[in-house]
Amino acid sequence: MKYRYDLEKLSVILDTEMSFGNGEAKRWVSVEFPNGTTWVPAFRDYFYQLQLIAWCEDVKYPNGRGRFLVRDFLRDSVEPLRPGETREERWQGLVDKYDIPQRVGDG
Repeated sequence: MKYRYDLEKLSVILDTEMSFGNGEAKRWVSVEFPNGTTWVPAFRDYFYQLQLIAWCEDVKYPNGRGRFLVRDFLRDSVEPLRPGETREERWQGLVDKYDIPQRVGDG
């Protein structure tokens, strides 16, 4: 059984029938991009990505301030949406709170 959640630029899928060679079907999350690429994220991937992002932010904001901004941003990002709040409204709130610049390719 698959559960699919479509966003503007990608689809997030919870698939209860995926197996990665160990013969045991488990729930796995995958991300499908518009170009057909599928990515199966893992906590190890998150760990390495976040370590590098934190390091980069520390370079921009000395004395460890950057990694704390990343930590706070992630905490705020994963909080459940308030009733009636949209993801775009949450994003705009984060943009304002953390002074996030608009980048080419952002929406």
